[in-house]
Amino acid sequence: MSKGLISSEIGKTLNEAFKYRAALDYHDFAKISKANAKDLYKNMKIFVDTVDKLISQKITSS
Repeated sequence: MSKGLISSEIGKTLNEAFKYRAALDYHDFAKISKANAKDLYKNMKIFVDTVDKLISQKITSS
């Protein structure tokens, strides 16, 4: 994949989501606020939509 196809902001969101997932999976009393969960969901949807567009572009250009 070429550099710069996905924004650094989305990269930060992926990192944040991974940290939450790890904490929530492996720590007994970890919590995430509803507001943080909504923000992560919104940003992860942007990530999925971006990847979907990149895949579609790659398929049509092949």
